[in-house]
Amino acid sequence: MAIATTTQFTATGLAPSTSYTFHLVAVDAAGNLSGASSSATATTPGTQAIVDYDFPRGDTLAAKNGWAFASTSWSLAPTPDGSGLGLPFTYPGVLPGNYGMSEMRFTMPPQDEFWLRVRWHIPAHYAHRHDTELQIANAAAAGWQVGDRVRGTDGVSEGVISRVDTSTVFLRFAAKAAFNSVWVGTLTNTTRNSALASTGRMQWGANNKLLAIWADGYSSAGLGSTMVWQTDSDWYFSGSTHSVVTVGYSKGGNTVTGAVANGGTLITPADHGKHMDIIFHGKFSTAPGAKNGVIRTFARKQGETAYTMHHNITNADMDKRSDVAAHLRQWRAGYLMGWANSGFDAASTFHISKIEVFAQRPADLAGVSP
Repeated sequence: MAIATTTQFTATGLAPSTSYTFHLVAVDAAGNLSGASSSATATTPGTQAIVDYDFPRGDTLAAKNGWAFASTSWSLAPTPDGSGLGLPFTYPGVLPGNYGMSEMRFTMPPQDEFWLRVRWHIPAHYAHRHDTELQIANAAAAGWQVGDRVRGTDGVSEGVISRVDTSTVFLRFAAKAAFNSVWVGTLTNTTRNSALASTGRMQWGANNKLLAIWADGYSSAGLGSTMVWQTDSDWYFSGSTHSVVTVGYSKGGNTVTGAVANGGTLITPADHGKHMDIIFHGKFSTAPGAKNGVIRTFARKQGETAYTMHHNITNADMDKRSDVAAHLRQWRAGYLMGWANSGFDAASTFHISKIEVFAQRPADLAGVSP
């Protein structure tokens, strides 16, 4: 008589939201194999977010699932694309040489490794400026005005005046802006056929904060590491007026973040007035001194079906500290947005309409290297 029996087994290493087909083969005590069974198909469940804020769905800023905003009185506002409400970050319009600030701090469920996803809405009139300040006396008296073109000492490099004061002139998108040899000396206003002397040059920062995550304290205030993602003017890197995404980190020990890694173009004019989903991934080194911490950035723009990877850093020197209180050793706090060092010519409002935190790689990244 044949007796039916059931044997259970566990398959490990499977990807989320993925279908797998199984065939079974029996083996007897002598090692003889049977023919393969008919196929059986199973689909793994998707990765679940441990934190999930969806403001268009009706969520508020109330704390939940280990996430808490520093302020719950900040009013949500409609996103420009009409998709619903979002958390607004408004930067006032300021003259060149001035910064902007809009920031929301938070705490999140402590993690050794996290994936944090936000849906980020770009203003329709977004413009990432890049200004260079020149020390030029009497420019206003000489009739130099905003919009004039100024040529450097090399007779080739040019920039457009964005601000004129009593003793300073700001140039927008000046070629070779980092070189004193080009912008210190006699400069020519080609619009007015006028020449004046520049005695100093300073390139204003154009890095604008997007997200920071830390363990016990931010940047030099922490013994643990900090990661900071930013947008920056591509003019600094390759001479385009687009925005790139960068990331830098501190290795801890009360140090500041070091050099940034350029992840390539993130915002072009085609993205103005639209949203994108950005996934930020961080992981401590596996052991003290191993220098194999992970920092990755992925973005999926409105209308796209797949993510693009912008950073794949796998050698970050980010140890999980053992010399701080146990509850401060993991990634646990941060801020959204923050200082806009470039400033904006006109008031500009960004929105974040969704926030999710995952303890495992989100299913949406299936098929995206690595």
